[in-house]
Parts: sequence; structure tokens; C-alpha cells
Amino acid sequence: ILYVEDDPGNRRLMRAIVDAQNGWQLLMAETGEAGIRLAREHVPDIILMDINLPGMSGCEACEVLKRDPLTARIPILAVTANRMLCPDAEGSRMQFDAIVLKPFTWAELINPIIHALSRGK
Repeated sequence: ILYVEDDPGNRRLMRAIVDAQNGWQLLMAETGEAGIRLAREHVPDIILMDINLPGMSGCEACEVLKRDPLTARIPILAVTANRMLCPDAEGSRMQFDAIVLKPFTWAELINPIIHALSRGK
């Protein structure tokens, strides 16, 4: 799992959640640009993407990843408090495979991850 999130508290929370799952591994990036680089290097099974990131937004990073043949099939879940998902990019909402709104319950996060992982790349 690749988690792209700039907030240290949210990264710590995700680390605890993923560490509690048997066999899951977590990579983290603090910016969209770093997330793209890690996605290309490691081709994770799933990407969890915040929307409000410094520099490149999560919406822009998602668009780049979905256009790249190497990463296009990786499920990307928006994990965000932003209910206006991608107001600047028409059609970006459809780029995400699922949306998890913060604050989320354990099940609201884990269930879409499990569903995406079961579909495969």
C-alpha cells in the first residue's frame, strides 16, 4: 500500500491501521510528486491519496498515475476531508476507484481497501 499524505498525524494513524493487518506493508510519501515516484518504483497493489497536498494536488497526481501505463491499473482511493473532491479538474472524480472521507471509521477505510485488493491490478 502506498499512502500519499502530508499530515504527520494522519500518517501515524495509517501506519497503526496497516500494521494491525496481517501481511500488509506500507510505503508513504508526503507530496504528490514523491507519490508518483514511489508508485513507479514499487508498483504498489493500491494507492491511498490525500487531495490537499503541497505542490501537486492528489487529483493531479491521480491523473498522472492513471495516464502512465506502468501505474494506470493500480486502484487509487481518495482519502480526504475535502467533500469537493477535485473542483479544478473536470472528470477527476472518476479517476478514483473509491472515496474515503475523513474522519473515517476502521470499516469505512478497510472495506474499500480489501475490495480494491481483491480485484487485483
